[in-house]
Amino acid sequence: MNKKTENEFKDNANIVSQGNETELKQQAQEARERLEQEGLLGHMSHKDKQPISWIKMGDIHENTLYLSKKVLAIRRFHDENKIVDWENSEIRAWLNIYLIKEIFTEAERSLLQTKMSKSFLGLIQRKSKELDRIFLLSTNDIENVKNVEDLETSDIESVLLPTTPLLPPVYGAMTASRKLSHNAWWLSSTAKLPERAMTVFYNGTVNKQGYHKHHAHCGVRPAVLVPRYKDKQK
Repeated sequence: MNKKTENEFKDNANIVSQGNETELKQQAQEARERLEQEGLLGHMSHKDKQPISWIKMGDIHENTLYLSKKVLAIRRFHDENKIVDWENSEIRAWLNIYLIKEIFTEAERSLLQTKMSKSFLGLIQRKSKELDRIFLLSTNDIENVKNVEDLETSDIESVLLPTTPLLPPVYGAMTASRKLSHNAWWLSSTAKLPERAMTVFYNGTVNKQGYHKHHAHCGVRPAVLVPRYKDKQK
């Protein structure tokens, strides 16, 4: 990850309100209530601002993990044909630099908590991963899923992002595509072969052999951590 990209991560990790702080907190509370009651948070940038549905995956201490109910985009894991891990992948940069601002308001972004390093039940947090406020599930996360049906997905055409470049050229091509090369969505975990990333088939089965990070165009189902819901928050 280059210096410019690291700075973009820091800018998003340290959200500073430019508006009224009281109003922002009220909007964040309303967004949290809507997520708890309706499973909705954020809006797609097309199709009349269609709200995004989320599935509650489990509680982690003071936070709750949510996975997008549908595939939000189809893209490569990394645009350059080289071996990279999740931390240095372009899909990670795309999620945390572009998508986070594209689908969430400032108040909604203020709800997002940083990702634990090992899994959503892990206790160890590494500085290199403290900046991920939107991320892909790992195989450790998947192992803790009780309802396999939550991993199934369908109806991708109704919520796809536009098929235009999503970031400036400095971040690589980073385009969303409607051409799905495999019926699967990406996990952040690298497969046995380092040039591949593990995926989940649309029927909810984990593909541990994975697909090539550069050649394959798979679905993206982002995950987020938000504070556990309380009826009365101060």
